[in-house]
Formats: sequence, structure tokens, C-alpha cells
Amino acid sequence: MLGFESVINQIVNQGNNSDIVESQFLNATITNHLLAVPSVETVYVEQGGDIVRVWTIVDDPTEDVYDTIYDQEKAVIHQFNNQRFDFSVVTRRGRETRSLITLNCPSWTRYVEFPKFHQAGN
Repeated sequence: MLGFESVINQIVNQGNNSDIVESQFLNATITNHLLAVPSVETVYVEQGGDIVRVWTIVDDPTEDVYDTIYDQEKAVIHQFNNQRFDFSVVTRRGRETRSLITLNCPSWTRYVEFPKFHQAGN
């Protein structure tokens, strides 16, 4: 996995489209904050209109995990104080992520989920 600094350098070196660079920087920063929490499995970021929606996927978190995630979300809000956010923590409790959220492409994932194929007769 690329380090956060490498990702930022790639974003900045992509060109002059400041909206794309700003969007990718925001996405990378949110992801960097949330991946600091070991229990976080996947992060989805969707930017639309004047709000950024963030879904943080965890399996079965403790209260301490929630508190740590909320602290990271607050850090993002303070860093981008002119941006509106809608954060959601989604608990899997053993279920597959794709059964809980319909977004196709996570911003970051700790694990790769492979589709389950059923053989004939099963």
C-alpha cells in the first residue's frame, strides 16, 4: 500500500485541475484519518453537491473503537471546516459489506472481499 505522502504527491502531480486535486486530497485525507483505527475495514467517500458522505465499515466494534472513529471524524471536520460532512459508521457483524452498502468502489479497504460462487448442486 502506498504511504499517505506518496498518495498526496501523486495527486498533486496529476495536473492543473484544482477541483479534482482538491477532491482527491480530501478523499485521501479522510481515508488516512480513518485507516489509523485498526478496526476499520473499509472506507467509502462520496462527494455530491455541498456535502461529503463518509461510510466507515467495521465488523463488531467496542465503544472504544467508536470513540476513536469519532475522534478521527472530528479531526477531519476541523481540518476542512468549510466543508459539510455526513459520517456513518456501519457495523457488519459478520455480513458481507456489499450486502450493507451499494456503493461500488471503496476509497480504501483493509481486506479484499471476493465474490462467493456457488457450484451446481449446492
